Amino acid sequence: MLQPQSGIEEVRRCIRDLGYCIFDEDMVKEDGKFYSIIKCIRSAGRKSEDTIEKMPDIDGVQKADDLPQRIKDRFGPVLLEKKNPVLMEFLNKRLKICTGILEGIPSGSDRDEMISSIEDIRLALLHDRLR
Repeated sequence: MLQPQSGIEEVRRCIRDLGYCIFDEDMVKEDGKFYSIIKCIRSAGRKSEDTIEKMPDIDGVQKADDLPQRIKDRFGPVLLEKKNPVLMEFLNKRLKICTGILEGIPSGSDRDEMISSIEDIRLALLHDRLR
């Protein structure tokens, strides 16, 4: 069980690269801050190219195979599939913040990066609404 304080996207990638699979996640909010909790297990001794996709269905959680890996790493494959309400609150808050920041960024690579971030958040939110 892991509870990263920062770099959650990198933590999820490392979990996969080290041959583990995420089989459960939760997100909580305390004092206005969001925290992810990750449960993972070894994936049969091989490097896992994905997380939940390599695992059987667990507790009715559907697979997130229709989302790009970067979205699953960034926001959590199990959190997305569970439609975790705290994750949805986090996504909506990030969307509002990033949209506000975008308005103040002139054209260039920083603006392109922020647009990409907003698109990823919208894709995650759209996935929630389509399921």
